[in-house]
Amino acid sequence: NTRINVKIMDGTDTDLNVRGPEIKPENLNNLFFKISRLDEDDCLVFAGYCPDSIREPVTEVLKQAIAEGVKVALDTNPEILHELAPCSPFFVKITQSELAGCAGRETLSKEAVIDEARKLHDEGVKNVIVLYDARSQAVYVCDQGTYIGNVIRDNPPVSTVGTGDSITAGF
Repeated sequence: NTRINVKIMDGTDTDLNVRGPEIKPENLNNLFFKISRLDEDDCLVFAGYCPDSIREPVTEVLKQAIAEGVKVALDTNPEILHELAPCSPFFVKITQSELAGCAGRETLSKEAVIDEARKLHDEGVKNVIVLYDARSQAVYVCDQGTYIGNVIRDNPPVSTVGTGDSITAGF
């Protein structure tokens, strides 16, 4: 139900993606108990792939945490992001391709990325970051406006692996 990803960068990018360990009910209940102990204005980052088998209970627990004032940051399955958007999570990070899939399109132009990011914000997400253009650029949408910036500076990257994770952690 989970997965393990290994990236090998030797001039050719190789991904080794395998099924991870099964999440046992007692482990899931332990996680839910810990989340229930969070207070208003505490921060919770839910990142990574959420298996279909636990998606519904996880989504319900995250909805409850948001309702109780926990600042929930999401970097997970696009379906979960869209389901939780009306609940006003504090932060969402999504990629251009994930956003295109949610919009029912193959790809999104830069303008369409900006429009879709604004839609997520209008649905309730307080802070939206979308990585696009091979993760070298980002759109940030918040109450103060829409900002576009370079994620990667002048030097070409050796790899973009971890770019989204770093942005989520930095935010």
